[in-house]
Amino acid sequence: MKTTQVFYNGKKYKKIYVGMTKFQVFKIKFIKFMKLVMITSFVAGVGYGSFHIGRNTADPKIVKAYQEVIKEVDGPSPVMDRIAKCESSAQHLDKNGQVQININTNHTIDIGLYQINSIWEAQATKLGLNLYNEADNKAFAMWLYKNKGTGAWSASSKCWNK
Repeated sequence: MKTTQVFYNGKKYKKIYVGMTKFQVFKIKFIKFMKLVMITSFVAGVGYGSFHIGRNTADPKIVKAYQEVIKEVDGPSPVMDRIAKCESSAQHLDKNGQVQININTNHTIDIGLYQINSIWEAQATKLGLNLYNEADNKAFAMWLYKNKGTGAWSASSKCWNK
């Protein structure tokens, strides 16, 4: 591997790798970078370990637990009934017996009775809900309404906001 140093105004400007392709140069630089990351990680780990060597290991550990609870909406909500009617004609399943799904232009999908967007799937899963199940779709829609308002259904607001 032959390299040439280039200087500009008396200062080192860059290193030219003679006879190498861009991929070969990238590979060399990537390997150097990974070595630096590994060395830095090792040094940081040793430093952290040395810092905590004298610590009493019998200290109680404080563990913070976070669990979101589904908040109940007081009674049936007329707004949510109108939203379901506008979003899916108040039907969780389509005429073929499949869960109603709508694919959006941004490649997300809307699922079920309340056409809940797939960006909420992680939150629903965290709450133990499956958006493809009608009862869970309704429960998550109520959670979404109680915690975030009607903003998730703003695209159809002209229909349900009458």
